[in-house]
Amino acid sequence: MKKLYSLFAAVVMTVAVNAQVFNATFDDVNGTGGNDNLWSGSAAGSDLNSYSTGGDWGLTKAFKGNQCIKLGTGSALGSITTPAIELTGSGILTFRAGAWSGDSSTLKISAMGGTLDAATVILSDAAFTTYAINISGASGALKIKFEGEKASKSRFFIDDIKVVAEDTPSVTPVLAVDKTSLEFPQTLVGSTSEAQTLTVTGENLDAVPTYELSGADASEFSVSGSLTAEGGALSLTFHPATSGTKTATLTVTSGSLSQMVTLSGEGKALPVLTVDTDSLEFPETVVGQTSTEKIVEVDWANVSGFPTYNITGENADAFNIVDAELKVDETGGYLYIVFKPTTEGTKTATLTLAIDGITKTVALSGTAVEDASLAVGDINTINTKLVKNTLVDNALVFSANAEVKIYNVSGQLVKTARVSENTAVDVAGFAKGIYVVTGIVDGKAISQKIIKK
Repeated sequence: MKKLYSLFAAVVMTVAVNAQVFNATFDDVNGTGGNDNLWSGSAAGSDLNSYSTGGDWGLTKAFKGNQCIKLGTGSALGSITTPAIELTGSGILTFRAGAWSGDSSTLKISAMGGTLDAATVILSDAAFTTYAINISGASGALKIKFEGEKASKSRFFIDDIKVVAEDTPSVTPVLAVDKTSLEFPQTLVGSTSEAQTLTVTGENLDAVPTYELSGADASEFSVSGSLTAEGGALSLTFHPATSGTKTATLTVTSGSLSQMVTLSGEGKALPVLTVDTDSLEFPETVVGQTSTEKIVEVDWANVSGFPTYNITGENADAFNIVDAELKVDETGGYLYIVFKPTTEGTKTATLTLAIDGITKTVALSGTAVEDASLAVGDINTINTKLVKNTLVDNALVFSANAEVKIYNVSGQLVKTARVSENTAVDVAGFAKGIYVVTGIVDGKAISQKIIKK
């Protein structure tokens, strides 16, 4: 597509098209006397001529009625130069020209600030013809000069001088990313998520796009990939270093264009499961009798629920979980286990706890005997209890008269008291954990574990 701009008399129009700036060019000479603003330089003979009336002067009818610039009279040659126009790039010069009847000459056209495809036009006789000449390499102030080259006679005429500016197609650069945000699934601290892909598209870009991560948690995301001026694919991963919600921003840039993608993910702390012992050994126990309880303390964190537990092994039926307090505060609890053999001999089994891929085991062992005389002390211990409530909130209730001492798990004495049956001792100030209560009941030394919630 082309755009034509014209100058009437001394009026100048300035137009901008895709960074090309140029003045409108020239139209018809405006009658006898003309307009001095239309050209610079000089023309031999009469500068302006009107052929609107009178005979045909030996010219064709097409030449009649036109107002023209006449260059040359007789053997004299003349020239005319257009005023400067602002043109950057390329365009087309158009004009009409013809010679006096019977005359012939060469019209030389030159440009200051550009290059013309054709430099000369042969004019002969009375043909009044429209010419079009390409202009290229124009830069800024462009002037077109018309001049005659001497011949037998040099009378010729120029009209309708115009410049058609090439309209450079509009080119709009485009930078696009197929997503405005990426959300990564919950990911364990220290591990890396599956990669997610972003597609970058570029059109008419001046520079190959670059990309950069920013934000407080930028170091916990990674991006890789190679881009061209047409775009490409980027691969992103999430690798949290600590737990919690993480965010960052990926910015893709080309020149003055940029696209931002919000990144987010949650780091999950590593799950933890612990037990306070890896083995429990029960005292000799008479077949058919039940030993005193032994306690396994269990703690966990960053898990999806509560641990599962069971007893397995060749002698699993000789050990029983008689009570479970695994929801004491939702981060820990206790298992109460007894040895209750049905046949004599050494018995073993395994207590297994598991959650979120973590497994802990406690080895269980005990010896069963048939002769009650071999385990009298154990029977007395079993049948005689000092404390009624082994899982304690604020008060410890006793089941017998005794002088008692209470020790923590480190063996430190934390309280002494003289108690009687159904009396209570205040332990509200005790820290959560396991304690051992000792005392003499009916002349026998008794000890029991208790758990302070």
